[in-house]
Amino acid sequence: MTSKYAQTRAAARRWLVAPLLGACLANAWAIDAVPTQDEAGVSDLTSVKRYDGAVLVWRDDVNFDEITFPAGKVSYNNNVLKAAKTVNRSGARAMLVYVTPVGRSTLEVMRSHQNQLKTDGFKTVFECADNACGEASALTGGNNFNFANMLFKDATFSTSRSEAHVCAGGYQITGFRYSLMDNTQTGETLALMTWRPLVKGYAVPCPDEIEKNTSVMVFHVKK
Repeated sequence: MTSKYAQTRAAARRWLVAPLLGACLANAWAIDAVPTQDEAGVSDLTSVKRYDGAVLVWRDDVNFDEITFPAGKVSYNNNVLKAAKTVNRSGARAMLVYVTPVGRSTLEVMRSHQNQLKTDGFKTVFECADNACGEASALTGGNNFNFANMLFKDATFSTSRSEAHVCAGGYQITGFRYSLMDNTQTGETLALMTWRPLVKGYAVPCPDEIEKNTSVMVFHVKK
């Protein structure tokens, strides 16, 4: 017997794929290869070095925002996402998405970022992997019930303004990892997320080869 939760997820998946396909047909945004060059007009944060060989496929900035970072396991009950613990920050906000070279594991990429940031004065507040984070089988789900939706809504990854970042997000994901880090000296707080996108077998306009690349999101706030 199919659970109500499974039925909700299935319906949500159908909801998500419709705008993706619609965007493909209306805007011809499908990509046929894993991106090898940065998106035009975007650049790295000065305080966060990219993983060696990674490609920056998306960046979104807001001059001032209020963010609730999950600092504990996230649950979804009665259509509400809630973390066991949170950290609230406000300031200039930036979201960046990278695609790393083929064959790098989500753990390898995460540890590389953490080591660099710790050298620069950041400390780990919380980290988790896969189901220890909460619902993490997808980056988005059409109903805003995934772990990452504590930070952004599904529409972030169902838009045609940057085709590469939608494919980097995947239809579902595997190997999800999350790390919340803080630098009290510089007033910076950031969430790192790494995952492998899954697109093969789903009706999404993305190259199957992207499943071999770990995706990275840097979600950064500075006072």
